[in-house]
Amino acid sequence: MCAAQLLFSGGSAWAAGANPWGCGGKVDHPHRSHTNPHAVNVHADLKCKARVPRYSIYVTLYRSRWWGWEKIGKSGYVSGVEKYKARAVAN
Repeated sequence: MCAAQLLFSGGSAWAAGANPWGCGGKVDHPHRSHTNPHAVNVHADLKCKARVPRYSIYVTLYRSRWWGWEKIGKSGYVSGVEKYKARAVAN
């Protein structure tokens, strides 16, 4: 299982609940890494129709254990300004 959080910031338009940038987020299924065969990766992607003033993406991998969910590996994080798209990777 993976969990992702996308955060946008753009002043009063965002505070009103609007998405003036036409943004959407997508998280793929955990899969074997193409660059490291001993790792499992997950990608969280942000794609927008206009440049976003500020954004942050967090993505984390979890696995089910008998006692509950356990965080595994490194969480992915990326933030920036004035971009149309971005990707965070957890492994």
